[in-house]
Amino acid sequence: MEENRVELTVSDPAARLDVFLSGALGITRSFAQRLIKEGRVSGEGAKGLKPSSRVPVGEEYAIILPEPEGMEIEPEPVDFDVVYKDEDLIVINKPAGLVVHPAPGHWRGTLVHGLLWRYPD
Repeated sequence: MEENRVELTVSDPAARLDVFLSGALGITRSFAQRLIKEGRVSGEGAKGLKPSSRVPVGEEYAIILPEPEGMEIEPEPVDFDVVYKDEDLIVINKPAGLVVHPAPGHWRGTLVHGLLWRYPD
């Protein structure tokens, strides 16, 4: 497991812990909330941390980040128009409603799947 140690250096003592971690680590606030709820965040003298906990100026937090989850994306045919293409660039006309990349609720049939289908290299 990878460990990131973050020290609070902002001057706003009223910041929420989830908001602070989100900004300091460059992660989403919901991911920061998950880390806190899973007990992956600890601080000196801080017990029972919650996403809404206020962070005091100068407090240090240790955050244990889980290993990134791998995702195997299988190419599949997806309908979109190619406006321009050269060896460095592809310009597409993305249809309304076509999801760009896999996400919860949209694991298949995205633009990424279609790009991999048309341009496997």
